[in-house]
Amino acid sequence: AATPPSAKGSFRPGPGDHWLAVREPGGNLALRLFVPPGPPRPRPLVVALHGTGMNEHYFFDHTGLSMLAEARRRGWVIVAPRQTGDFGTTTRIVERTLAALAQLPGLDTSRVFLVGHSAGATDALVAGASPIPGLQPVAALAPAPAPQSVVPATVPVFIAVGSDDIAFVRATTDRT
Repeated sequence: AATPPSAKGSFRPGPGDHWLAVREPGGNLALRLFVPPGPPRPRPLVVALHGTGMNEHYFFDHTGLSMLAEARRRGWVIVAPRQTGDFGTTTRIVERTLAALAQLPGLDTSRVFLVGHSAGATDALVAGASPIPGLQPVAALAPAPAPQSVVPATVPVFIAVGSDDIAFVRATTDRT
């Protein structure tokens, strides 16, 4: 697997692709942001949460998911915050990310989608269980171990795993 860039010095932007550092008390919040070209119009926001050992560049450069191509085609805005800390900090990071983008022209804050991979998938489930305005579906891709209590009950959830992970997912996420 490719080693993700760890700093802005490794970032090579394309059209609509930005790397931001939002100043906040206690330190900066690093964000990678993609805004499709064209005039501002209501666009949904996808918040992409990386897994342990990755950073805000992961979903853009290292997944093979063609997220940027899909975002261009569908007109999505994508933001990926750099996450630090444990699962308890995830909701604050998502809320801080949304606050940082609140004035972005054409952003439809009533359509916020969370997607995460590995520990980021569990983070997405945790944040999805919180009352975040505008939050809609949560997609958890190969989530790290998490208690059943973190699976959101108020928003649609999509969980994708490899065939060897099915028993884990059933044991940790089935609702009765």
